[in-house]
Amino acid sequence: MKSGSVCIGVISKPVGVKGDVKVRVFTETAESFLKIKGIFLETGAELKLLCPKVRSPTTVVAGLGLRGDRTAAESFRGKRLFAYLNDFPPLDDGEYYLESLVGMAAVDRSGNVVGHISASFDFGAGAFLDITTSESGNVATIQFNSTAILDIDNVGGIIKLDEQFILR
Repeated sequence: MKSGSVCIGVISKPVGVKGDVKVRVFTETAESFLKIKGIFLETGAELKLLCPKVRSPTTVVAGLGLRGDRTAAESFRGKRLFAYLNDFPPLDDGEYYLESLVGMAAVDRSGNVVGHISASFDFGAGAFLDITTSESGNVATIQFNSTAILDIDNVGGIIKLDEQFILR
């Protein structure tokens, strides 16, 4: 895996007999997955998805240029797909790539530093951020929603949060 990359999906299985694969995408939608340029495997090898088709909000089916070989497609089962954040399409105001929040300072309503964002997760039922606290170095979690996250300053690298929603 290349440094600074983000996992954007995983090849789940071959589809049909022509070497196509089913990709479970980790982006907000399958359509947004298709807008990302420069997809590569965790080995660093570039991957070109041929004739990709959206099959569901979280699934894309595409060829890998394997010349109609289902057996070769089977060897890609479980392989994770990556891209760099700068290869993602630009966002509208108020939209964020969770991964871009990692490393930002986390402050409470008064501006006191609580810690820093050390990880981001989205398992489908809502996104969460891990905060490594300044006080103890322990990791706490907060849900990523407008109630718990009050403001995000991309330029300053600061996330203002409502401390009562931190799960310790």
